[in-house]
Parts: sequence; C-alpha cells; structure tokens
Amino acid sequence: MESQDPFEEINLGTEENWKPTYVGKLLDVGFQEKKMIFSLQEFKDCFAWDYEDMLGLSSELVEHRLPICEGKTCEAGT
Repeated sequence: MESQDPFEEINLGTEENWKPTYVGKLLDVGFQEKKMIFSLQEFKDCFAWDYEDMLGLSSELVEHRLPICEGKTCEAGT
C-alpha cells in the first residue's frame, strides 16, 4: 500500500542502530528541516522500535505463541 504523499526516511538512531521514522516531503522545507526533525531528534526517547524500548510492558501482552502440539505449551528456548 502506498501513501498519497511522499515521505523521507529520517534516522533517529545511529548508523549501527538504525531507528527510522518518516517525514512528509511536502512539508515546507524550512519547517521540515528546522523544526520537525529537530523535535523528533530531541524527543526520540518517546518512540519505541523494539520491545526493549518499552519498559514496563508485559511480555504476555506482546508475545505471540503458536502451540504446535495439541495440548502442549512451548517455553522460550525449548
């Protein structure tokens, strides 16, 4: 599915730990570069890319399990 407006990918992480987000290319160039991207970088700790970034979130809420044997449960690592 494609969006109507084009987007530019912005990395809020490092080259080794890429944390992408997207900014609309149709925004005013001055606003986009000076205010939007600055604000995203300043508040990047408010975003989550991995479960490890969401402290306090129960793993029972975010983990998906597929029982492959009827009547059995599988534990992580087994």
